[in-house]
Amino acid sequence: MHYLGLILSLVLLIWFWIRFLNQTFSHFPNQSAKKLLLRGILPLGLLGLYQLVISKFGLQLGLNSIAQAQNFRDYLIFGSYIIAALCCLPLLFRQQSNRKIWLQILIGIGLVIPLFIFGSYEIGSRILIYYLLISTIEELLKFSLSHNSSETSTSTSHTKLLLIAITIGFSFGLTESLLALGLQLFSGESIKTGFLLGRGLLSVMLHILATGSIALAILKLNTVPTRAKYAGALLCGYLLHSSYNLGLHYQLGFISFLIAIGGFIGLSYLLFHLDELYLPASSEKTHSN
Repeated sequence: MHYLGLILSLVLLIWFWIRFLNQTFSHFPNQSAKKLLLRGILPLGLLGLYQLVISKFGLQLGLNSIAQAQNFRDYLIFGSYIIAALCCLPLLFRQQSNRKIWLQILIGIGLVIPLFIFGSYEIGSRILIYYLLISTIEELLKFSLSHNSSETSTSTSHTKLLLIAITIGFSFGLTESLLALGLQLFSGESIKTGFLLGRGLLSVMLHILATGSIALAILKLNTVPTRAKYAGALLCGYLLHSSYNLGLHYQLGFISFLIAIGGFIGLSYLLFHLDELYLPASSEKTHSN
């Protein structure tokens, strides 16, 4: 029964995500999906490089030990690396003169800095700060990549940001889940159906929803001043991601249940808006031809 459950879970996951990708790219035949998916893996590469560099220099601070950070220096090392990585993204995409991208990065850094400051002084809250930091940094990296990708796109449609954010969120979440699955296998532990579905479905869905919600909020809040719009959108994604991580850590089952139910509704909502935003452009092309 155990193996049957795993096989059925794998079939469900493969079917679900193939349907999702087909739906996402159904209206965009010229979209370079492979390039976007690879960009979604980049944030994990940046975090992995951090762990490698730290271990090479012999410092007692790796990616998985931030939760046990002992002082402000530990947070400062990690924060400096992330800020440097974020500032390199506009240079990587040759968008160093784009004010909107720098504004988004500065607001994101401004929202992250208080976590570093308060996290080093609040006794007994290091696990909480750890999950908040990881959630905010992951979303900041993913959305920075999405924003850079949309600004360098040949398409002038600002709605492309939503598509790119959804795709990068998917590829990041899938890569993270595959790495977790690989670590589980290499450690000799058995893979349970709950772990497979939780990692393969809920976790990936969470990454899509969190990054996609940031993009959707920016597109929808047209009447809100730019700085407030970006800050509010980033905060929305941070809170969604952090709630899920903290729910898992403290074994709050209802959080996973809400993500499961809300995830399907949220994905449908994002894809509906994706169609709604792009279909007018598609119909205009058809009429012009």
